[in-house]
Amino acid sequence: MRIIDLEAHFQPEVYEKYIRSRRTLPTMEDGPEFVKTQFQTNLTALHPNVLEKKLSDFEEMRLPLMDQAGIDLQALSICLPGPESLEDTPREAMDLARAVNDSIADITAKYPGRFFGMTTIAPQLPEESAAEIERAVTKLGFKGVNINGRAGETYLDDKKFRPIFAMAEQLDVPVYLHPVPPGRAMLEAFVKDYGFALAGTPWGFGVETAHHAMRLIFSGLFDEHPNLKIVLGHLGEGLPFLLYRMDVYHLLKGRVPKDYLPAIEKRPSDYFKHNFYVTISANTYLPAFLCAHLALGADRILFACDYPYDNFETHVSFIRNAPIADLDKEKIFHLNAERLYRL
Repeated sequence: MRIIDLEAHFQPEVYEKYIRSRRTLPTMEDGPEFVKTQFQTNLTALHPNVLEKKLSDFEEMRLPLMDQAGIDLQALSICLPGPESLEDTPREAMDLARAVNDSIADITAKYPGRFFGMTTIAPQLPEESAAEIERAVTKLGFKGVNINGRAGETYLDDKKFRPIFAMAEQLDVPVYLHPVPPGRAMLEAFVKDYGFALAGTPWGFGVETAHHAMRLIFSGLFDEHPNLKIVLGHLGEGLPFLLYRMDVYHLLKGRVPKDYLPAIEKRPSDYFKHNFYVTISANTYLPAFLCAHLALGADRILFACDYPYDNFETHVSFIRNAPIADLDKEKIFHLNAERLYRL
């Protein structure tokens, strides 16, 4: 059975050199055992050097591991911190995004049939980002867009970002909304006492991305762009569990003040069920998977591994052994991705 991995990260040389040369946040520097990423003055992440090597090593590491696990095709996207976070240098961020996309295109050409590109943008410049999506899709053959959270400190529900989503809808390419740490406005509540362990992968990433997705829903984005498709990793960042709760005020319509309700045409859960897809990336917890499967159905669940931060074999065996129909497994492994990304 064909297997398509929709969340796999890549760190091209042009990106490495730039991010390590920065003197303002975010920055990255090498150590004897760990690479240190400084997101904010009070937020530091450490990753083992072997993970950094996996980001850019295709011949000795990525491809052999893909083959061993049976991964046929992989989507390539930039890792954190991406151009979205470079709020002090939007022009450099846009130039970097284009260079990253060219590097991804070089990889897809070097290994035909094994990789496809997810467009990197710098949403700080919305019109130019929309043009870059068009270039990457129509000229480079990319199949989707990857956005690493906010544009600096600004959420993408702001109407100035509508050209980005309009272009994605026009070209019929999904937008993968990847997690980032919480913004400065609420970061202290996450980092105080517990640092990246609370602000990062275990909690802050999911809370931040779910919050961002809800802002997109409440903003009326999907009334303006009803065919826009958003993909969330990690089984939807907890939102499939909350579909009833997000509708509470709409279910009480007429019994709560009018200004409690966002100016949208449907219930929030309707948009989630229609405009969103989820992947299993780095969340192979059966109760969470069954919740997403019951809430959304197999047609809206996609396969992904979050390489190199998680394990191919774990994800493949998880779906192979899941207590669901064989056809549902086939949908998750490849049929849904083939349809959604027009592969």
